[in-house]
Amino acid sequence: MKTDKLSLFKYTLPLIFSGLADQLLLLTDVLLISFKGEIYLATIGLIDAFLLCSLSYGFALNDTFQNFYSRSIDKSTLTISVYQKSIMLFLKHAIIISLLFLIIAYCVSIVFSNDIYQLFLENIPIIIPLIILNYVSMSMNAFLLGLGKTKIIGIISVICILINVLLGYILLFEIKLKISPLAVILYTSIIAEIIGIIMMWKVIRKSTPKIFKPEPIKQKLLVTMREASYYPALSDLSFHIGSFILFLFCSTYFELSEVALLTMILSYWGVLLVPTEAFSETALNYFSSIYSKKKTKLYQVLKENIIKASLTVSGGILIVLVLLDYILYGIDIDKLILLLIVSIIVFITNFNEIFSTSLIVRLKNNSFATSKVIYGGIAVISIVTLTFFWRNGAISILLSLLFAQIAMCLFLKTKSNEIWKNSSK
Repeated sequence: MKTDKLSLFKYTLPLIFSGLADQLLLLTDVLLISFKGEIYLATIGLIDAFLLCSLSYGFALNDTFQNFYSRSIDKSTLTISVYQKSIMLFLKHAIIISLLFLIIAYCVSIVFSNDIYQLFLENIPIIIPLIILNYVSMSMNAFLLGLGKTKIIGIISVICILINVLLGYILLFEIKLKISPLAVILYTSIIAEIIGIIMMWKVIRKSTPKIFKPEPIKQKLLVTMREASYYPALSDLSFHIGSFILFLFCSTYFELSEVALLTMILSYWGVLLVPTEAFSETALNYFSSIYSKKKTKLYQVLKENIIKASLTVSGGILIVLVLLDYILYGIDIDKLILLLIVSIIVFITNFNEIFSTSLIVRLKNNSFATSKVIYGGIAVISIVTLTFFWRNGAISILLSLLFAQIAMCLFLKTKSNEIWKNSSK
């Protein structure tokens, strides 16, 4: 097993590309809409949080099926048969989840209302089809990634991003459409998603053999894979629901300009976190391997190299984002301060993700859950306290999240070191 930083980077690269594709689509929407007014920029943050809540289970299903295809790569009849069944599974859950979140969104409007939320509700009819298309896309994405088609997925992702940017720019700035800029952004995302689905369908059709007699798939297999996605989906969903509630809080108590600025910074944050999440997947595979093979003495070296590789990639992406922001908007001291805080948060999150993964591998779910409670508790208390006493709401939010990350890091580091130190003796 190669544990040097370069080998770990090469292993993780496809995961980084996959994560960047999703985040860059969100970022391009934010960058385009930022030139159309603060109300639209503030609302796109709420829409993105809603989308991520709705897609949480899809992301978990994507990972579960991808792992299955990867493990069964030599059994083409089995994988193709499962893939054909999976499309309806993804589609069914897309419809159920879309309807559920649609009802929740309108229920929230009964007790909560402002200009940002009303603008969000106006675009719900466009958001729902986008959610369903994303689920269909993820069923194909899982199949291709599981078969190792990372290069073609990367090419398709780049094409979709370019279509999203070019079409969005033309419809927003060159052609004066008599519809909301938010609707334009959502329609371009739908078009890009449809084109991506068509390209993936053609690749699958050409690269997989025709099966005249599909292998019978037991319903129990699909049920097991579906249920295996519950826990990671709930973990992600809790975070995204927190983000949605945070945007509701900000849109109520902050000035519009602060909400707009926070939306842009959080979109940068999402991109910066891609390497962190990708390398946590690498850590999961490697930690599981050394534990099963009773080579736990490799843990410290492996942990340090994964963290260093992840920080290096995050640092490179940060430099690109800062340069891009400077080219588009010039120097903004408030934004630079917020970016600095976010950079520190991402730095600490790199450690937290690896420590969390090390606990999950050792089945220390209680410690993992406790760390989330610590994070949530400190974040909520800090947000309420700082936003009450301090004028700058955006800085208060990010500082609160930074304090919560630091507290969680101290707890996770202690627990992780105790567990792996004892097993290496």
